[in-house]
This record gives sequence, C-alpha cells and structure tokens, in this order.
Amino acid sequence: MNNISNGDFSAYIHGLIHSWLKTLLLLGSILVPGFLILDYVIAPHELFSRFVVYRFLSTALLIIQYVILRILKPGRFSFIHGYLAALNTGFVIALMTVDLGGFSSGYYAGLNLVIIGVNLLTPWQFIHSLINGLAVVGMYVGLNFVRSQSSDYVNIFNNLFFMVSTVVLTTSFSYLRFKQLKSEYDLRSMLTNAQVDEIQALANIAAVIARGDLTVTLDSSSDGAAGALERSFNVMLCDMPRWTKTVMIKMKKEKKTRPSRMLAILGSQNIKIG
Repeated sequence: MNNISNGDFSAYIHGLIHSWLKTLLLLGSILVPGFLILDYVIAPHELFSRFVVYRFLSTALLIIQYVILRILKPGRFSFIHGYLAALNTGFVIALMTVDLGGFSSGYYAGLNLVIIGVNLLTPWQFIHSLINGLAVVGMYVGLNFVRSQSSDYVNIFNNLFFMVSTVVLTTSFSYLRFKQLKSEYDLRSMLTNAQVDEIQALANIAAVIARGDLTVTLDSSSDGAAGALERSFNVMLCDMPRWTKTVMIKMKKEKKTRPSRMLAILGSQNIKIG
C-alpha cells in the first residue's frame, strides 16, 4: 500500500511479480514430480528411471529458486526467475520428447503447460511473455532437430501450430492484464491522494477552530467520511447563532442560573458539552 501512496508503479509491479513467482515456483515443485504418475503409465519402462532423474533435478532447481526468492527482496530483476523456471522445466520436458520419439511424442503438451503457467502466473509485461514462450518453443525445436533428426513434418507443423497459438494467447492476456493492473493502480493512487488532501484540509480547519475562530468554512464536496464531517460542521455553524440567541434569552429569564440548570438549557437545544 505504501508503494501506491508514493506513486511508484515500478516498485509496486516488482513486488507483485516477486510474490506471484513464489507461488509459481511452489506449484511447480509440486506438479513437476507429480507428473511421474503419467511417466509411469505412458513412458517405456527403461526410460522411467531416467525421467525420475530429470524431474528430480528440475524440482530441486525450482526449490532452490523458491528459497532464493524467500530470502531476497523484490527488485527490478525478480522477473528473471520466471525465465529460469520456464527454461528449467521446459528443457526437461523437451529432453523427454526427444527420448520418446521427437516430434511424434505427445509430451510436447507439457511445454504448453509450462508456457501457460509461467506467462499467466507472472504479472510482467507482454514482451516477457512473448520472449519466454518463443524461447520454450525454440528449445523444443532445437533439441529435437539436433538429437532426433526427425523429418516428420506433419507432426512438426501440428505441434508448432498449437505451441505458437499458446504463445500468442498468453502474450495477449499478459498485455491486457498489465494494462488493467496499471489502470487499477492509477485509480487507487488517485483515491489515496484525494483522501490525504481531505484529511489535511480537515486538520487545518480543526487547528483554526481550536484557536476559537468559528467563522471558518470548508470548500470541498467529498462524498466520503471527510465530506460527511464537513457537512455536519457547516450545519453546526449555521445553527450556532440560533442556539446562542435561545440560550441567552433563557439565561436572562433565569436571574440565578445554577450549573445544573445551565446544562438543562443547553440540553434542550441539543448542545452537547464535553
């Protein structure tokens, strides 16, 4: 909230990215080893132990990143951990596709999950989502071309079509979300500044009244709590001459007005003392 009051959107968004990345890394450290269930069912038995090693190393790196983010404070380079998480898990899944037959393997769907997870759970600018998504796609294509030497162009076109579509969709979402975050930030900043101005104005009025000057008036027209206080104060000032006149008339009729009687007179005019 302090960041909003200070009008520093960069610090605000850096803190948001830092916080959301911790959630992303925590989810990743659970889901990456959790997919061993799928490996056990689908992958050949001789590859299962290799996949266990892949996922163990990937999970260990995610946990290390999570601990680092817990220790470090939000900063302008916090977003780098989003890239590292995507490259880490994306590289492992791309290696699995190579082991499972290259572009003919359905494991490429896991790369779509990586792109979606990182781009949607990291509130960065759309350019980062675009670069991150294309980096994962490029890593997938590069590893499979180099390692498997595949020429299955039908599967290549099919897989890349879906992966690039995922990049486009998540990049568009990142653009709209960042724009919305900026709009909400600006609105909250305006409201905060308006409240500060009202409170300062009321404090100044209170200081004038404390010196005994009741001729002061307020010029703001807020609909909030400060505005309600302003209207009540102006009503009190308008009624003050009538109260004073009534009290003086009754006091003249009472030659010896005891304190208890004075309070009764004031009470009849709805004037509270103390």
